Amino acid sequence: MRRLFVLVSLIFFTQLSFAQVRATTETGNKVILFDNGTWKYEEKTVTQETPALTVVTIPSVPSVAVDSTREIETKPVSYLRLPSPILERYFGEEKGRIHCRLSCSNHLGDIQVNYSWEMPVGDGQRYFGSFKAGSKLTVHLLDGKKVELFAGEDSNVDARPKYNFTAIAGTTQPLSTAQIDALIVQPFRKLEVEWKKKTEVYEIEASDYFMENLPLVF
Repeated sequence: MRRLFVLVSLIFFTQLSFAQVRATTETGNKVILFDNGTWKYEEKTVTQETPALTVVTIPSVPSVAVDSTREIETKPVSYLRLPSPILERYFGEEKGRIHCRLSCSNHLGDIQVNYSWEMPVGDGQRYFGSFKAGSKLTVHLLDGKKVELFAGEDSNVDARPKYNFTAIAGTTQPLSTAQIDALIVQPFRKLEVEWKKKTEVYEIEASDYFMENLPLVF
């Protein structure tokens, strides 16, 4: 009988020591609380779901708003007068210079650059050849990027042998949104002209011409 009493007592106290209460902490962890004041984690942590990534689609809309009802052109600017490698060979540095006039225009939403290359010789095509539709005019930006513009039509040639003067003028093809964006955010430092006979590069000091003039015709 005594042994039976001892056995029942052991079972009672063992069950008492294992009496427990389950609880959840503020951080979401599951714990077990024992009557003797001790506790332990039931689970280490609650599995946190990884939030789904939100895919943001950038709308393909022009970053420049162009008025398609306008007909406007900026005043031509006498832009640069720099030595031409071709003309220098025959006339020296002082007389072998080429002069450029630029303007920007909006023709019912088509943004274009107008140019006139003037040289102090009466037969300029003899040295440069023509600048036909599709010929390339490359603008070198300050950070080294290039914006390629293309002649929209054959250039007009105004040759005046009597006055030792030739002007080759024309208009680029309409600029794309990407071309406009590139030209209006930073200065340029070179103009590269794809003459029929030989391409020439005209280096200038950093210029913000397009940054200032293109927005005037939007």
